[in-house]
Amino acid sequence: MINSLENNILKPNSTTDEKFSFLLTIATNQQAYQFQNIYYGSAFWWYLLRDETIKGYADAYFGMDAKNAFGGIFLLLNFFDDNGYVSAKSLFDRCRAESRSTFSHLLDRFAISLEQFKKLKESDPKYRTVNRESASYSILRDFPILKIRDGYFMPISGLLIRKVTDEIYYDLLRFNRAKDENTANKFTKHFGIALQRLIDHVAQMTLNPKKTKVLSEFTKLKKGSPIHSADLHFLEQDWLTLIQIKNRRAPLSVHWGDVGDYKRIIDESIIQEYEQNLKVIRDRDIFYSEIPGINSTFKFISVVIHTEGFIHLNEEPIRAFIRQKITERECKFDKTPELNVCMDLLGYCNLLDFSLNANKHIFKILQDYRSYQENPEKTHRRLGNVLSLDFANWIAIKSSSSGKKHPFYKKYSAEFLEFAITFAGDNLLLAEGVAAQIRREAAMVN
Repeated sequence: MINSLENNILKPNSTTDEKFSFLLTIATNQQAYQFQNIYYGSAFWWYLLRDETIKGYADAYFGMDAKNAFGGIFLLLNFFDDNGYVSAKSLFDRCRAESRSTFSHLLDRFAISLEQFKKLKESDPKYRTVNRESASYSILRDFPILKIRDGYFMPISGLLIRKVTDEIYYDLLRFNRAKDENTANKFTKHFGIALQRLIDHVAQMTLNPKKTKVLSEFTKLKKGSPIHSADLHFLEQDWLTLIQIKNRRAPLSVHWGDVGDYKRIIDESIIQEYEQNLKVIRDRDIFYSEIPGINSTFKFISVVIHTEGFIHLNEEPIRAFIRQKITERECKFDKTPELNVCMDLLGYCNLLDFSLNANKHIFKILQDYRSYQENPEKTHRRLGNVLSLDFANWIAIKSSSSGKKHPFYKKYSAEFLEFAITFAGDNLLLAEGVAAQIRREAAMVN
């Protein structure tokens, strides 16, 4: 489909950047409609809400307890029929009298009338077509529910799930930026710290300590000044994997195909974090004392975890840009890693789950990925792919057939599920039927 569109829309003499710009607009739109199940997305946020500071930001945004908001949104999904419709009377008749305001409040935040829809489409540049129809940003991504006549219509339930999982960070950022820039900066900084704790927690829960030693971030002194290790370390045999995570997201301009902006944000996030790992390797003699068993024969791997919005990093001209920036950084250092991989948060969790289920070291899995990168044609023929696979897609295929042990996902999605059932009992009439339905759906996806 992409190839036929490309032939019809792109000019024969289009540059590599122009071709990638087209791919970027198509791919970001497609990505917005690729949904993970709500139980997986909820696991991440249920863990993050254990952080009282993050929960405070979320409480302020929702105008109510964030956990109740997530529980209420989950129940709303169960109110709509197979056609995506629920009447206002039917919806509120299912709620206890004292709980109707909770659901009304949530609907006011995520629902929009047809009149408001038309006005936004005409007046807000965010939703207007830019250059090509594929580049317009759907209003339904921000307001997944439509108010129609005497009820509500949800055309695509996955958009509401995505709104309150993958994309809720953007709303929290905008909410805090509306107060002032200093508040927004404090939020982004603390959210980055929370993500660092999350990847550490996932590793501690998932990896076999007999095969992989997990070391958290630490500081040492260099000429009297503190220097930081990587955010996380995996020690396996004679390999040390250095892991960095960056709380930086691609701006809306990337959705509209701005290749220059995409390169800039890659340089300021993925490349910058890779350079941090180069600095750790440079100062390895200082850090060795904190890492039992390590010596000068150890080999290094660099892993950079990015957040959502970074796609097709294996495609030209982005791949060439990344290679160029890596070369520029590496020439300043005496030693570089044997392997260098970047991935998103879901890819990271799948990597750890695959390591557990396949009983395989992290460094060996990353070596397999490098082998794939060097000769992807065999995999392409088997999968029928047009585009080369980034790490997230590659490891998703690997992990899908390796087993069903997902400790982090299982624990926190189960906690969220139990909360949602309790919330239903406290706020709905005839809640037993809803609880049974929730359990059936959870059993299907687990």
